[in-house]
Amino acid sequence: MKRLIVYFVLIVFVLPEANAQLWKLKRYEAQGYLGTSQFFGDVGGYSIGDNLVGIKDFSFKQTRFSAGVFAKYRLQKEIKAKGGISFTFLHATDTKGSNENRGFESSTTVIEPMVMGEYYFLMSKAQSSYLFMRGRSSNLSFFWDQIDVYGTAGLGGAIYSVKPNDVLAARIKKDKGFAVTFPVGVGSNLILTPSMSVGVEFIVHFALTDYLDGYTSQYSARNDLFYTFNLCYSYKFSWSVRRRPNGVRF
Repeated sequence: MKRLIVYFVLIVFVLPEANAQLWKLKRYEAQGYLGTSQFFGDVGGYSIGDNLVGIKDFSFKQTRFSAGVFAKYRLQKEIKAKGGISFTFLHATDTKGSNENRGFESSTTVIEPMVMGEYYFLMSKAQSSYLFMRGRSSNLSFFWDQIDVYGTAGLGGAIYSVKPNDVLAARIKKDKGFAVTFPVGVGSNLILTPSMSVGVEFIVHFALTDYLDGYTSQYSARNDLFYTFNLCYSYKFSWSVRRRPNGVRF
């Protein structure tokens, strides 16, 4: 009877509290990603008039690549802080655009250190499952119970260098510099194991400059911006090392 009482107390009081604190087991996270980029500046462009964050001018021909690394720390169950650096390649051309006769074309390299926060408005059940976090079998469904969804925003700095074609080089006003950026976006993770996850992330990078393509004009109403769509891999870990009574790490 005493043993049954102990089990009951564990189930009612101890296990729910343990599950609620599982996120504290591995607060640290290393992340790397590869992705694509899409640039919206004063060179190129197909749409005249209102064009919300460049959506109307999306073109697969303008797509280039991005890569980055981040270190993350979970502050609270739903909140992470992260810092890192990204390398992004941008491209813009007047070919087949609304200014085709102008003939401008530019390629830009952007190195962007960033500090950001993540807020998880949908948390996977995997991170609240004691069995899963201990690497044991559980009744989690593969897709729905192991998916996180979050919003992210922060502050960055774009160190950029522009390579114009000959036509733009005669008109270029600034071919390199630094600009403050505001990266804002959404992402989702699929939790594979207690330590590993893969995911996707879509970020809009708002820049406080109009020279990421080296050119601005009297008709420019907004600063430049670019998108990145990233495929991410993350590894969670803890700095603490616990030992069994015999001194063996686990």
